[in-house]
Amino acid sequence: VSSPISADVSDSVTQDVVPTADLSLTKLADSPAVAAGSTAGFSLVVTNAGPSDAVQTEVGDLLPPEITFDAASSDPSCTPIDADGVVYVSCQIGTLAAGETRTIRVAGSVRSDQAPTTVVNFAAALSPVTAEPTLGDNEDDVSVSIVQNADLVVTKFADTTSQAVGERVTYTLTATNAGPSDAADVVLGDILPPEVTFIEATSPDLTCALDGGIVL
Repeated sequence: VSSPISADVSDSVTQDVVPTADLSLTKLADSPAVAAGSTAGFSLVVTNAGPSDAVQTEVGDLLPPEITFDAASSDPSCTPIDADGVVYVSCQIGTLAAGETRTIRVAGSVRSDQAPTTVVNFAAALSPVTAEPTLGDNEDDVSVSIVQNADLVVTKFADTTSQAVGERVTYTLTATNAGPSDAADVVLGDILPPEVTFIEATSPDLTCALDGGIVL
């Protein structure tokens, strides 16, 4: 500014530019229920609403104790981290551009002997470098029911296809559990026809007895 009675006047303003990225996370389970002995899978959907790029973005997934992290079935960016005794899955996805959405896969195995229960899986996304205006949508959780599911298969054959009256015939029964869960309190029963008289039943691992025409 200049005038005939004053010297030129000038001024300046310094303004900091702060990168800000509004990250949000949505967590989805492959299925609301998973059988013991199988794999539980989750999709972690991370979105950057901007306005800035989110630098060094990390997704953390706190798997429940009943689910063990499976690296082979998860995103390559994910690794287990032990933070003062608390183990979680860290997925380093780097820079997430403004307006970009990325889906991270995290999976874990459930022991075959796991009892039925309901677990909660918690996850969060954050950039340690870029400012976050709203933290409320940076985390999400999903519940999954663990169930027992065992596919039992029984085969039976006789040591002869025909026999005369009074001759002895031996039947062999084989029970197989095709999984994925352990089968508890399994009972194998053999209903004998009226024409057959029970003599004995043997097994290296089982105790068998006749109960009302059924060998148990």
